[in-house]
Amino acid sequence: MALRRSSTTALLALVAVSACDGAMSGGDDDYVVVLRDARGLRARSPVFVAGIEAGEVARAGLVDGEAHVSFSLSQEHAALMTNAACASIGQHGLTGPMHIAIDPGTPEERRRARPIPAGGRIRCVRESTSERSMSEAAASAARILEQAATGEGTIGRLLRDPDLAARLERFLDRECTPSPASGDPDASEALGGADAGGAVP
Repeated sequence: MALRRSSTTALLALVAVSACDGAMSGGDDDYVVVLRDARGLRARSPVFVAGIEAGEVARAGLVDGEAHVSFSLSQEHAALMTNAACASIGQHGLTGPMHIAIDPGTPEERRRARPIPAGGRIRCVRESTSERSMSEAAASAARILEQAATGEGTIGRLLRDPDLAARLERFLDRECTPSPASGDPDASEALGGADAGGAVP
């Protein structure tokens, strides 16, 4: 009798441990996304669904030369995972941590879509939001430099007109020095000259 009870207890303990292990491993591998470049993502990087933090990256690794990123979601947000969902890599600011951003699609799209099962892959991958921000910043900087090189806009006029630059410098020096006097002819002249040359780029 004692042997039978011991065997039963051991069996129940084994079942409980197996169930716990299965639950833990299942949470680590809920979904997979394949990325062209997973730079900056690592274990525990956050996952956002429609801008709300809903999970974290479990691991990232190479499979046949592609970055396979596994991540887990809470059950509440996992219900939004259908083949209407799209994934991208995001970043908080220019130097902030990287994260996965999931757009679950509109309610109408989700109604027509099929659910992605646990362990399934999100097929829709969009351009990284950080790459897009960097591209836009680079394009803006290129426009400013081009205007400066051709003498257009306020920056271009300041580079090509030493007298205007000197007047603006005197105005800035006076602005940084507390003074009871109000109004400054140099300021009006400098700003008027800049406005005459075109809008600030």
